[in-house]
Amino acid sequence: MGNPQEDRSGQQANWIETNPTRLTELSTETNKKHTLNGKGIYVPVVKLVRQVRRAWVRDQPGGLFFEILTYWAFNDGKAKEANHAGYLVAVLDYLEKELPVVAEGGLRDPTLEGKFIETRATEWDFNDAIKKMTKAARLARTALAEEDDCQAALAWQQLLGENKKARPSSDAEYCNTDGTRRGNSATTKGACDRPAG
Repeated sequence: MGNPQEDRSGQQANWIETNPTRLTELSTETNKKHTLNGKGIYVPVVKLVRQVRRAWVRDQPGGLFFEILTYWAFNDGKAKEANHAGYLVAVLDYLEKELPVVAEGGLRDPTLEGKFIETRATEWDFNDAIKKMTKAARLARTALAEEDDCQAALAWQQLLGENKKARPSSDAEYCNTDGTRRGNSATTKGACDRPAG
């Protein structure tokens, strides 16, 4: 069994060996185990991580590779945060530390015992992804710590890139696109609860 891996142009490439049925089961289990306000947090964070990967990584490693890293962040790293943004930052911190490790030793496949996730990523791809994800993790930490919510929203947008399907952030009503505040608006301090994008 396998999953198709797509290149940057969206063209389907070679299938990689894995067990998609078991991966779905593991995703469901992890989503039930990790909740925020009574709702599963794992699946939404996987989507955010995939979006960050699309915004920051040229082509390889692919989306499945980052999904499996996110799985291990939740199950080995045992992420426990107060909001979506906190979870995303925790996972990106995990990715920043683990990408160099898996680039050297391989990424364990949770669906097939003793197997590793195959990837078309070259040494150059991994080196580039490691650099980019280090910058992305740093930006995410900055966004989470930012007290001005317009500046925080701008940082989240830079982290997540363009997402035409996403709903506009509530900050859009009183924030300019450059992260400054529009005149005569009520202000609320504190970083955004949910990354904009």
